[in-house]
Amino acid sequence: MNLQKRIIEDLITWIDQNLDRKICLEEIAHRVGYSRWHLHRVFKAYTRQNLGSYIRNRRLEAAKKDLIAKNEPILDVCVKYGFESQQEFTRAFSRRYSMPPGAYRKQFRLSA
Repeated sequence: MNLQKRIIEDLITWIDQNLDRKICLEEIAHRVGYSRWHLHRVFKAYTRQNLGSYIRNRRLEAAKKDLIAKNEPILDVCVKYGFESQQEFTRAFSRRYSMPPGAYRKQFRLSA
């Protein structure tokens, strides 16, 4: 297996295991021994999305699962996954899933 591919796969695993903590690009670049610029380039070459978008999308996926599976308030879910405010979380969630988190929770809890 290509070394860069293995590094990116290991990085993706690490990110997925650490979605509930603050992850900064400098830390990630240092972790894999790349400059930020090189990390962005390599990550995008292997995943076809930039690193920031990948992290945000994975956090939204995890939050979406929590909204259905847990009874936590929406504010707690958004803080857990690193969003600065409930407004920012609601805006990102609505853009991704075409409905706000409260409506999503209500709709999919009723159908479960």
